[in-house]
Amino acid sequence: MSTCGICSIPVAADSSRPSEVPDFSGEWVCTACDGDIDAYLAEMGAGLMARLGARVRRYDVGTLVKVFTQNGNDLDIDIRGPRKFTQMLRVGGGQQVCEEEDGAVLVEPIWERRGKEGDVLCMEVSQQDGSKPRTVRHWISQTPSGDELTIEFTTQTACCVKWRYRRRNPKGQRPLLQMLNPPPPPRAELTRNGKPDFSGKWMSYTCKGDVEGFFEEMGVGKAGRTAMSAMNFGVGLVEKVIVQAGDNLQITDAWPTGPTTQKFTVGAGEQVTVGTQGKELYVSPVWEHGHVLRVATQPMDRSETPNGPMRYYFDGDELVVMYESLSGRTVQYLYRRSK
Repeated sequence: MSTCGICSIPVAADSSRPSEVPDFSGEWVCTACDGDIDAYLAEMGAGLMARLGARVRRYDVGTLVKVFTQNGNDLDIDIRGPRKFTQMLRVGGGQQVCEEEDGAVLVEPIWERRGKEGDVLCMEVSQQDGSKPRTVRHWISQTPSGDELTIEFTTQTACCVKWRYRRRNPKGQRPLLQMLNPPPPPRAELTRNGKPDFSGKWMSYTCKGDVEGFFEEMGVGKAGRTAMSAMNFGVGLVEKVIVQAGDNLQITDAWPTGPTTQKFTVGAGEQVTVGTQGKELYVSPVWEHGHVLRVATQPMDRSETPNGPMRYYFDGDELVVMYESLSGRTVQYLYRRSK
């Protein structure tokens, strides 16, 4: 069993400050979880099969959605997960009966001052007979990729786990994920008209990053990841051919099942092209920091997916294609020119 090391119980602040408290209103999609989730679920009474099922669902990362409707101290939370239900709470209103995934529980919500997080929504939760007590805290953090909601669960034994959420933008648009540590600009001979020129035939020779964690977050099961690992996650198997004329790019990947070609114009807003799986999707390509090509993608039905943007940039003479998940995991495929 692990603990997060920061789960001290701070002194509760005045619970009636609606003008100062954070506004949780909006639709939030789960992007990551931290801590010993299995130990937490066991302490909450979940049996082995239930815990295995939760692990198979990747603890609902990428699928769990919470919709908050807030008016000062009045808070409604619609939970859309394995079971759909609504929690209706009044912060500072004392102990209340509230719905949870496994049935009704007792909840006492208050506003709490907690260091750099500012005001935190804190709930003391237990079963109706007082068993399985836990403290649940909610706070919003500002990140380069937008607002992040953290929901932290702490048990009596100090087992501490967290689920992290990102706010879903209107009409399903993705948040703009910014590259925090951009690479240096490429050499002049690798540019044309002030922009990187990626034209050529490229073959990957290695990959870096949290490859296992990235593909797990993409929804690839253990068996699939084992098979991908045996093939070195596709390194050296797919030739990438790029034809570039200024902001107009055509990128062809020669897959064993047949080639797929993406065509788009950088800076022209959202466009429709073909993805690596041969299906149409939306792309929004832009130049980031002037010399990094960022391509954000989204399915045609605007459904939520765990993948963030792709980026193309030079590292010396090599081409780097970086994939990112919404939770921030990255994988970099390094390419050399092929003849």
